[in-house]
Amino acid sequence: MSLALKMYVDDARAYPFCAYFTTDLGSTEIEWVDLLRPYYSPAWTNRAYHCPAYRGHVARPSGIPGQAASYISLGSYGYNAFGTVDGDSGHHLYLGLGEASSVDYRPSLISEAQVLMPGDMIAFGESRVFLADVGTFNGELLWSGSDYLTCRSSAATIRYPLWHGRNCNVVFCDGHVEGMPPPILFNPTNTAVRWNNDHQPHPETWY
Repeated sequence: MSLALKMYVDDARAYPFCAYFTTDLGSTEIEWVDLLRPYYSPAWTNRAYHCPAYRGHVARPSGIPGQAASYISLGSYGYNAFGTVDGDSGHHLYLGLGEASSVDYRPSLISEAQVLMPGDMIAFGESRVFLADVGTFNGELLWSGSDYLTCRSSAATIRYPLWHGRNCNVVFCDGHVEGMPPPILFNPTNTAVRWNNDHQPHPETWY
């Protein structure tokens, strides 16, 4: 996956959007994992795509039969779309690698050159597992990972992905992988500059 993202950026000279919605209802979209398919062929819904230790739900948007629609892909890996900004805040500071693009909001792509420190910027990694707000499955809420990462304080509905000892595997924009303890990775006091493409901490976004 790391090599696939690197090849995509080499060809496109820019990072993919987290998601590109093609209708105003959000029912049709192209996600970052779709754009990597020419370079890395497994489908997102293939369990082999995900960390072998991941036991959460795997689904594409609206991919849970008979249940409420999800507008994100559920699985073990998430993309650094927003940097230290909460992806649900509505603040478009373009700190990550590529926000969601909707019919009425088309941000510019983040170019390869805009990532000032590719060896120290998080591209994607193992997503924290949360109670996905997509209805119920077999009478229980879905414990799932999201296909985008956020750097924000933890909540009671979020679990750290302790798949590898007590670390998460994280891919950086230059392609290298690090194992990082979740309390460090998801604490902007420790890692804020590693989330943002300008390599600045932006403490105004921490909340």
